[in-house]
Amino acid sequence: MVIHVGVSYKAKCLTLETKASSHGYKKKDITEKCPIEIDSNEITTLQCINVGLNIDKICKKLSEEHSILISDNAGRYLCEFTFYQSLSINPNRALFVHVPDFHVYPCQTTEKELFNLICCTLETLEDESAIMSTH
Repeated sequence: MVIHVGVSYKAKCLTLETKASSHGYKKKDITEKCPIEIDSNEITTLQCINVGLNIDKICKKLSEEHSILISDNAGRYLCEFTFYQSLSINPNRALFVHVPDFHVYPCQTTEKELFNLICCTLETLEDESAIMSTH
């Protein structure tokens, strides 16, 4: 299981991303680099990969005690690019969460909520594994 974590200045609470795109990355990172862009002549269609995890179930469990949102736009930045790479390997074992800036959430709150997210995600995987093994 891989859980990517990125800081978003727009986030007011944990935000789970549901998909990532194969290209369209134009924003540079702090080293002024951009993910490798595919030649536009080679692009036939935008490829998006959706998370294979049960995001609704994870959010439902977490929202009982915490604020959490679901998003389908990770920002076409380094965050989404790395998420796409993980999803392309195994969409059932990759998750991306944007967390608020430490001015919005103290680090201790973010730490606690990430811990709860990890526990909840693992519980969801165990539940789904148990269901699959009975069929």
